[in-house]
Amino acid sequence: MREDIFGGLRNAVENGDSVEEAVQSFINAGYPESEVLEASRKLNFSQIPGELPNSAPKKLSQDMIKATKPKKRFRLTLVSVLFIILILLVIFFIASLFFQEEISGFFSGFLSE
Repeated sequence: MREDIFGGLRNAVENGDSVEEAVQSFINAGYPESEVLEASRKLNFSQIPGELPNSAPKKLSQDMIKATKPKKRFRLTLVSVLFIILILLVIFFIASLFFQEEISGFFSGFLSE
């Protein structure tokens, strides 16, 4: 049995995942199913009697926390870009009110040629 699989399964269970979730995660990651199942059997035998793996609350791993930050940053960036576009449109609208004659003269001269 591979100790890295056993250690990873034990770590997942200690962080609140069920043994089944951890096993499926390792299999989905490409580890051989037979080795993962063997490690899970050893993990089940090595647990303290009366202690349930799901009794611990789920902890947010650093990877999960980092995964949420880009979404917030993207949302903030999107709001910033939309706000800048809105400001530019307002400035363009106000400028067109002040320079209405020049703008209409430019386009009428451009269209008459």
